[in-house]
Amino acid sequence: HKIKGVIHSFIRIETEGGAALSLTTGHFLYVNGALEVAGNVEKGDVLLLSNMTTSKVVKVFRLFDRGLYNPQTIHGDIIVDGVI
Repeated sequence: HKIKGVIHSFIRIETEGGAALSLTTGHFLYVNGALEVAGNVEKGDVLLLSNMTTSKVVKVFRLFDRGLYNPQTIHGDIIVDGVI
């Protein structure tokens, strides 16, 4: 889906390598080598980056922002702001 005007709650995750992304708590990403929902990510966890390296999470917080986007892929993995 793509809903530009809606305001929604997100999790903001930032890593020591400078990667940062905002996503809903139910979106999946690779955390400590396994798929995990964003709502369970904690400081000290390790994220898989698009260049197939990892980076330690240094900050996790909630925010409100405008827009909801959920692209669908055949494979299931998608790169957002350098994070798989």
